Amino acid sequence: MRKKPLIVWSLLTIAILIYIGILLLSIKSNDDKLKKEVYRDWHDSYVMKNEYGSFVNTSNDPKKPIALSESQGYGMLITALAGDLGYAKESDFKALVSYYEAFKIADDNYLMEWKQTTKEKKWQSEDHNSATDGDLDIAYALFRASKVWPDSKEDYSGKAKNILESLKEHVYSEKTGVLSVGNWATESKLYWNLFRPSDVTPYYFDSFYRKTKDPIWLDINQKSLDYLEILSDNNEHGLIPDFAWIDSDKVVPAKAKDVATKNDGDYAYNALRIPLRLAYSDNPRATKIKNKLLTFFSEQQQVKAGYTLKGEPLEDYPSISYSAPLLLAAVGQDEFSGIYADSRWVMYEPIDGSNYYGDSLKAMSVLVVE
Repeated sequence: MRKKPLIVWSLLTIAILIYIGILLLSIKSNDDKLKKEVYRDWHDSYVMKNEYGSFVNTSNDPKKPIALSESQGYGMLITALAGDLGYAKESDFKALVSYYEAFKIADDNYLMEWKQTTKEKKWQSEDHNSATDGDLDIAYALFRASKVWPDSKEDYSGKAKNILESLKEHVYSEKTGVLSVGNWATESKLYWNLFRPSDVTPYYFDSFYRKTKDPIWLDINQKSLDYLEILSDNNEHGLIPDFAWIDSDKVVPAKAKDVATKNDGDYAYNALRIPLRLAYSDNPRATKIKNKLLTFFSEQQQVKAGYTLKGEPLEDYPSISYSAPLLLAAVGQDEFSGIYADSRWVMYEPIDGSNYYGDSLKAMSVLVVE
């Protein structure tokens, strides 16, 4: 008589375990489907081809395309991530590499010219200046591709190392101990000490050291975090500006229109990438800076499109560009489960080709989120 209940309970337990297994497989299948759709929609909306290869259009207008080294870095990184998941082919990545190589500054300078568009009926670069954020992403994407396609005939790792050497030669500043915002700024009398906090990517710098064994990347990482930590510690909310000025061992936020816009000294269009840049770093200082930012955003009823350093919203609406990096930065952290849940809306927002920047940040975040 006692065996029958035991058999019933055993069968019930097995049934529950099977149900849970099916449920988990269904969730994973749905997540995989979503990631694949995000990548394909992003690719179809923004990746264009010309005689030089593939580039990511930033203008949101296919008839008047504009390519940036920033967007090329995003495109190469997104494609490498998608390739790792089986959504992109190596040929997709190679076309992006081909375009990058067509617009290197020189045969012996592997940094990419920062902007290309149609001028005098010809597709060409605006000048021979570089943008450090784009070059960092391109280098890391190449290293990533060497793992995704290990049997490739292309020496992706070697190409990445060439970029790192050019960054050391043309962008690293011995005066500040960090990378300048571009080759044009390194020796500039006006901008040599300009600091873009969203260039600081500890995970990249650690990876670059592991790949090259060059201690300069450890030094750059530590000094960059020194400046980032000062900006974070000196702000009640941990908010960090788009740009700042380095003065010896001090660093102060830029003022309005010091560099580009009225929001140069705010948590705005550049700084919004900082949570993404600090994600996945196991450096305690990077984690502290990131968590202080996440604490501020977790206290907001709704994350708005930008903030003054006093914590006042710049706009009265949400934005994929601002929320996507928070999604990635908060994933897997119980104390920030609220901001993670609040940011998940970006995963389901349709990609329609009207927001290159936000959709690219979304694609990078969604492809990595477990």
